[in-house]
Amino acid sequence: MHKLSTALWVAFLLLLPAFAFAQGTRGTLTGSVTDPTGALVPEATITITEMKTGVTTTVASSSAGYYRTSVPPGTYRLEAKKEGFKTAVAENIVVPVAQVVDIPFTLQVGNVAESVTVTSEAPLLTTASSELGNNITPQEFATLPIALDDGGRQL
Repeated sequence: MHKLSTALWVAFLLLLPAFAFAQGTRGTLTGSVTDPTGALVPEATITITEMKTGVTTTVASSSAGYYRTSVPPGTYRLEAKKEGFKTAVAENIVVPVAQVVDIPFTLQVGNVAESVTVTSEAPLLTTASSELGNNITPQEFATLPIALDDGGRQL
């Protein structure tokens, strides 16, 4: 029995680095939803659509008017809706790997059927996180000395 538990611990410890390497493959969309006076709008509906796949995710802003969600890297279209306001749209939002992209919305008073489109690009400097990141091409990735059967790096 003692050998079995020792073997399980060894297997667990060998698999632990695999979980550590799996971190940081998603990006984050975050922001606030305000009205024209600058007051935060609670519980607004944020619809996030990935442009290539058409996959849609819906989140709500918090009771304080903020939203935050993790998404795969890609290009997105965001819509913010709240009853009594026009729909605000942000298009062509690029979310890189392991980066936080801040997209604030200002909802104009009006009918939900009306919309205001805002085109913006992700800032070059992300102030919401101290993480560093870099994008590489698939060709560059293929030449990196990374994969070995034991999970270590080839030097």
